[in-house]
Amino acid sequence: MAVRFPSGDTAVTCGYAQSLQIFNSAGQHTKSITGPANVNPFFYAGFQIMDNGNYVLTNWQDHGAGHGNSGVQVLEYDPAGTLVWSWTQDASYVSSLQGVLVLNGLDLNKLHVEGENGNLVPVD
Repeated sequence: MAVRFPSGDTAVTCGYAQSLQIFNSAGQHTKSITGPANVNPFFYAGFQIMDNGNYVLTNWQDHGAGHGNSGVQVLEYDPAGTLVWSWTQDASYVSSLQGVLVLNGLDLNKLHVEGENGNLVPVD
């Protein structure tokens, strides 16, 4: 998944590179966000940018059943790359998550689309 910001910078989850990569408007790599080891980074997939600039993303753990204990699968990083929150799934019914959509703070009576800064904004 990739999101381009008004500045021209682009945030990209890089799958098996186990990271969120940031590139500047010239296409130069400027930052990698991953880890820590205890979350068992495996495949960084879908992400959402929050209003505060944080990234909430999924750490997919592989195809099929039985991967729920493999790693922490929902992670939130601040823009500096520090893990600020995570959700440990119940492995008895969650094997592997690929996408995330944070509804907290959204007006659920309205359609939301990706805004200029990559965060979700309501359509009037």
